Amino acid sequence: MNHFAQILQQLHRDTRACLQAVCSGHRDSISEVEAAVQAGPMQPHLQRLVDLGLVVLQDLRWEPTWLGHGVHHWNQQLLWAESTGDAELPEPRPEENGDLVVVGCEKYRPLYCRPGYCWCGMIRSDHASEAPETAAHFLAHTRQRNRREALWNRTSGRPILELYGKLFEDQLVALRQVHQKRADGISASELGKALRPRLEAGGRVLSYVDHQLGEKLLERLAELDLVLADEGSTYWYPTFDGTGVANWSDQLLGPAPRPEPRLGENGDWIAPRACGHYRALFTAPGYCWCGHSQSKHRS
Repeated sequence: MNHFAQILQQLHRDTRACLQAVCSGHRDSISEVEAAVQAGPMQPHLQRLVDLGLVVLQDLRWEPTWLGHGVHHWNQQLLWAESTGDAELPEPRPEENGDLVVVGCEKYRPLYCRPGYCWCGMIRSDHASEAPETAAHFLAHTRQRNRREALWNRTSGRPILELYGKLFEDQLVALRQVHQKRADGISASELGKALRPRLEAGGRVLSYVDHQLGEKLLERLAELDLVLADEGSTYWYPTFDGTGVANWSDQLLGPAPRPEPRLGENGDWIAPRACGHYRALFTAPGYCWCGHSQSKHRS
C-alpha cells in the first residue's frame, strides 16, 4: 500500500470532501469550503488536514501541501477506478504526487483524473514504454488520412460505369443528393428526410426514422468508397469516384447518345489540358467530362 493510501484510510468521508474542495480551488475562507462541500461545519475537518500535514494556512488562504495533493489524487484514483470498473489501479512512486513533474519515468501509469497524464506528471507519449503504441497510432492515423485524401482528390482507377452498375436506384438517388449538397455536406438525418417522400411513393411505408433511413442508404455508398464522413463530423461528402457516379447517373437522364467519362474523370475535376474529343456533360452545358469548355477542344 502506498503512503497516500495509508493516510487516506485515516480520513473521514467529510474530511476527504474538504480536502477535495481545497485542492479544487475553494481556499479563500472556511465558508467557501463549506459552500463547496455542503456537509456542515468544516473547521474540524480543516484542522484534521492541517494536523496531518495535508493543508496549510498561508496568506489567509488554505493551500494543499505536496502530500495533500498526493492524497487527493489517490482518492480520485480510487473513485475513477470504481466508476469505470477498471481493475487496474496504477500507483505513484514515492517521489510522485500527480501534481508535479518528476523526470526519469519510463513506464506510463495513468492518473485517471488527468486523462493522458502519468503519475510522474508527463503525458503518455513522453514515456519509452508507449513508443511502439504511439508510433503505431501515428502510422494508422497517417494511413487513414492519406486514404481519405486520395478518395476525395483522386480516382481509384475503377471505371465509373462499373461502379454505377453496383448500385440500386434508391442508392443512386441518395448519391445524387449527397453530391448536390457537396459544398456543405449532408447528415444521415437530412438525407433520410429529403428522400422519404420518394421512397414512400407507391404505397411503401418505411418504419425507419430519418437518420436510420439515411444511414441505411449511406452504408452501401460508404462500402464502395463513394462517400466519406468528414473527420470528427456527422456530415457526408462524395468522394472523387462518388462524384463521377453521381454525374453519370444524371447523364443517363439526358437524351441519347450519352457521352461517357474516361478513366480518371468525374465531371467535376478539371484535367490539366482539354482532351482530344469533346464529350458533352449534360449537367454542365458547354463543358466536357474532362472539365474544359467546348471551345478549348479541337473537335
